Amino acid sequence: MKTERRGSIILVDGKFKFLLGVNYWPRKTNIRMWRDWSEDDISEDARLMKELGIRAVRFFVKNEDFADENANVYPSSLEKLDKFLRVLEENGIAGFASLIVGHMSGKNWRIPWTRFEDLYKPSSIEKTCRFIEAIVKRFKDHGGLAGWILSNEISLVKRAESRDEALALLRAFTKTVKSIDPNHVVSSGDIPNEYMQETPNVRELVDYVGPHLYLYDSDGVRHGYTYSALLELFSNDGDVPIILEEFGFSTHQFSEEAQARFINEVLYSALAHGASGAFIWCFSDFPHESDPPYEWRPLELAFGIVRKDGSLKPAAHVVKRFSEELK
Repeated sequence: MKTERRGSIILVDGKFKFLLGVNYWPRKTNIRMWRDWSEDDISEDARLMKELGIRAVRFFVKNEDFADENANVYPSSLEKLDKFLRVLEENGIAGFASLIVGHMSGKNWRIPWTRFEDLYKPSSIEKTCRFIEAIVKRFKDHGGLAGWILSNEISLVKRAESRDEALALLRAFTKTVKSIDPNHVVSSGDIPNEYMQETPNVRELVDYVGPHLYLYDSDGVRHGYTYSALLELFSNDGDVPIILEEFGFSTHQFSEEAQARFINEVLYSALAHGASGAFIWCFSDFPHESDPPYEWRPLELAFGIVRKDGSLKPAAHVVKRFSEELK
């Protein structure tokens, strides 16, 4: 699978294919995915995604499960990643890998080869790029791979002290990936109000801008315009491709019916305003309330379009209908 930037859109194998996607941790093992590995559970999830018409998955290479203090990658973790991508490929789902996962779901997680305060220092960037290089070399030709994302919201781990500091890390990441793999798109994965998502400053470094938007309004009209306006803003009025990399809300916040209406609104807004895709946060709810970070942030247990028992929320039916209309 080849992905590329062409003007204001991302192409998949030379054609435009709106990337209807979800952010993904397995329903049964959540953030413990790589440690408590179950290919059967992942295959079950992937089959359901395929039935719903989901075309893309953004997934997370949790660093403490993948590498040691010298950024050497564990062979066993590479084998698990290979199996995961193979499951995606078998189900026709495009995988977008987020590589530096020091932040996830309200909690910071260890990056074995660096202290958080050193993230943007040259010695840390060198190790980070070595880690990235090992993974990109291994999977650049994998049929389940569609794109590389530097991080999951790296500024929530440690905010860069300046734009130059942030862009130095992003530039090193982009050059490392593109020197090995020119056939897949790259992006930053950072939060929307930080340097790595400033469209005018990153347009030559990334293939698309990928804002993470969690904005709600009790007024339906205002709510509808908010997402449309921000998509136009982050694309610089069509100057750069855009994928809405995260959006959603927990059904511990609002009703399942409200979630379905919200997702319907945002998906059609993204398509109408020229986005190349939209990735819902997230695929499923999770059953293990005692697992970090859910034990202190229970909101994170219920962002899914699928319930913790595997049954479909109304939002899943919205996604299925939208996928059928896309065809």
